Amino acid sequence: SKKLTTNTVVTYLNRLRTILRDAKKLHYTANDDFNISDWYPENEEVDNVYVTTERIMQLYNAPLDNQKWLFEQIDKLPLTDNEKEGEKGFFKFKKHRQWLMDARDIFVVGCLTGQRYSDYIRISTEMYYHIGNRTFIHLKQEKTGKEVYIPLNPIIDTILKRNDGHIPFMQRAKLTRDIRICGMFLGWNEPVTVHISQGNMTFTKQIPFCDMLKSHTCRRSFATNAYRANIPLSAIMTVTGHSSEEMLRRYLKLSTKERAILAAKEFEKFQGA
Repeated sequence: SKKLTTNTVVTYLNRLRTILRDAKKLHYTANDDFNISDWYPENEEVDNVYVTTERIMQLYNAPLDNQKWLFEQIDKLPLTDNEKEGEKGFFKFKKHRQWLMDARDIFVVGCLTGQRYSDYIRISTEMYYHIGNRTFIHLKQEKTGKEVYIPLNPIIDTILKRNDGHIPFMQRAKLTRDIRICGMFLGWNEPVTVHISQGNMTFTKQIPFCDMLKSHTCRRSFATNAYRANIPLSAIMTVTGHSSEEMLRRYLKLSTKERAILAAKEFEKFQGA
């Protein structure tokens, strides 16, 4: 009746189950009904996008601080004249253009490290770790406590150095909003068909690609781009910190044919080919 998505309900149940589990451990209750299988509904596969390596570079090289370029991009948008003037009036201020540049830097670092928002927002040059003649970013993931070593991409080094050795801080909601604006200005407006479940209703809707971007798109993009570059799943897991290949596969945004190829490779391992 509240028209919640399936995954929102699963999240609420997981939180409640955590509270009940602790209550049982502390002997506040002897009830263990939360262990019944009905309390463990599965997450629904949702429609997500990933940003290709080419688009990551397009974003990285975009002259977001150039007012003339921004105004030219705004003129290309399917907006009314009043809406275009409103956008231009907002982005004529350097501070507002800086927000776009900060969002760009954060998002690119996320796409090149494969970490969660809570981790890539903390990355700094103080995390550099040298092994032989290679430099890594060494961090402990907040969610899992796992230590990961991320090969340092020169682009990340450039971004960190121009931001005094750290990533600009931006709240998750603002990052999502501003990176969607960046995508809109770059012309990432092709429609994406998504399947939406709310309550007992399921329907499809077309949403512009840029409006599908969010802070977690970075992690999905890293995994998918790495796989497309023929990097083994085991190597990708070393960087992302996924606990199993099965968990990692959920992040891969692949076509049906690409999934078939991945399945064939797994069967080859099984058959010892």
